[in-house]
Amino acid sequence: MQVRSSAMIYVRTPILMVLCLAGAMTLLGCAGAKAPSQPPESSAISGCTQRLLALKPDEMPIENCGADKPICDAATLSSKAEQGNAVAQYNLAVRYHMGSGMAPDDEAAMLWFRRAALQDLPQAQAQYGLLLSNGVGVQEGDLEVQKEAQKWLMKAAKADMGVAQMALGLMYSQGCGGVPQLSGTAAEWFGRAAQHGITLAALQK
Repeated sequence: MQVRSSAMIYVRTPILMVLCLAGAMTLLGCAGAKAPSQPPESSAISGCTQRLLALKPDEMPIENCGADKPICDAATLSSKAEQGNAVAQYNLAVRYHMGSGMAPDDEAAMLWFRRAALQDLPQAQAQYGLLLSNGVGVQEGDLEVQKEAQKWLMKAAKADMGVAQMALGLMYSQGCGGVPQLSGTAAEWFGRAAQHGITLAALQK
């Protein structure tokens, strides 16, 4: 099932969430004007990252509940998540965000993404940072939210998550999301993202 939004297409599957591009990338809030050398407090990260491809399916960890149940049901995931299993927390967050097997609940999704991120699961750090940057469950454009999103994207990028590396490249190339415009830093992150097959050219297809 596909649910369209103005920024992207959400493809719903039982266990995976893939954020697909909806047309050519437009850096809203950044395009059409020269980016300042220092970021204004009102700059929104989503202007840089809202059309960014999220985690590829092969990058998304899946909690296995055994040979007879390779895909955990919601009750089992919830139990494992409550016990502190980071991958289960991530999978539960995906289900809440997509409404897969349960009612959509962005507040619960963000809570579980954050808990998994706090356990240093790079995929959760990347997803949490991207959702923060796109204003999910928060006030979009808020300076503290921008800083929080940047923090988690940086953690994920340093853990070699390509989608987070591309997000940072977009932010630094445009001076968006509470960071200055630094072409050299942007080029570095673009280069690292390209090693994962994530390029500006690919985003614009």
